[in-house]
Amino acid sequence: MRGADALTIFFMILHYFNPGYELSAKRGQAHYTPTKPVRQLRHDLATLPIYYAAEGEGVLVPQDLPTELRTEQMVSRAETVDRIVPWGAAPEVPGIGYDPLEMRRLASRERSLELWKKLYEPSLFGPMMPPRRISEESEVPKEGRWVAKLDFSSSGRGVFFPRSIPELCELLRRHQELYLEPWLDRVADRGYEFVRHPDGGIEYVGVHLFTTGQGRYGASLVAPQAVVLEQLRRQPTTPTHEEYVAHLLERLRGYDFHGYTGPFGIDTVVWRDGDHLRLAPSVEINLRRTMGHVALELSRRYAEPSGRTYLYEITSPQGLTGLPLYLTGSLLRHAPTLLTPLLPSTRFAALLRPDPKW
Repeated sequence: MRGADALTIFFMILHYFNPGYELSAKRGQAHYTPTKPVRQLRHDLATLPIYYAAEGEGVLVPQDLPTELRTEQMVSRAETVDRIVPWGAAPEVPGIGYDPLEMRRLASRERSLELWKKLYEPSLFGPMMPPRRISEESEVPKEGRWVAKLDFSSSGRGVFFPRSIPELCELLRRHQELYLEPWLDRVADRGYEFVRHPDGGIEYVGVHLFTTGQGRYGASLVAPQAVVLEQLRRQPTTPTHEEYVAHLLERLRGYDFHGYTGPFGIDTVVWRDGDHLRLAPSVEINLRRTMGHVALELSRRYAEPSGRTYLYEITSPQGLTGLPLYLTGSLLRHAPTLLTPLLPSTRFAALLRPDPKW
């Protein structure tokens, strides 16, 4: 608790869940008001960092979260001694340690374009059309299928799947600038999660298996490491999982992180090239904490000790009841386990579903 009549608890680190931070970073504005859906998502999932916060670290939660749904790690106001660690670096977060131009660079899709160029080797990944940024109609490819993305967008927002080159031209006229990726016959999604330390060292945290639909995050596998490795063994690719991790670690040493330190993730896809399964060099890099980091920490804390497998997802709370896992400490065996609390206003809930078909 905090207050004049209570023992004040000071946390050196306060985690803050702020998805949708990209537009704040783009505008460079501290006084940024997210859209209503983003505000709702932030409010409903504000307690999510409790599942990756270390001992002695706190979580910043809304003032309307009832006392009975809080733990001692949760506070609604940051003290001057606290350092707020957000989901993504943006000017809306005071004392973040980056200037506005740096935060804009970190949130831009330009970083993903740079990474693809750094990683791509024809001998390792086979022949591929490179992703690109276009701002003139003369730069629009004359053929092929493409995925178009807006800069400073994520989680499926600002992602388009034009069905023809004329439709792609119309998208460009509407938005003035697009990032293009070649359409791939996607078989599966993978996320490779890392931490960049202040001394520049890169730590590999693990691989994260997840699903997407129309560019939007779907769900993640939360499982013992042996189960994940078995899934990879059943889906052999070129390059192999081990070769890809080694390649990432080697090339990331020379990648320009623009001063960023902390958790980050690289998303890629398994795609079908005739009768062959290949890994793409990358789809995007997220210089922030990712849902992959959350899934890996949930796996470490809950799936590994129990030996069970779960599906981690963000969904509608309709039909859900009960208290979140951070209060009960107990996973349900035959029903979804809530990770975040339910209030009358809740529209988004995080949960674990047991024994998914993957």
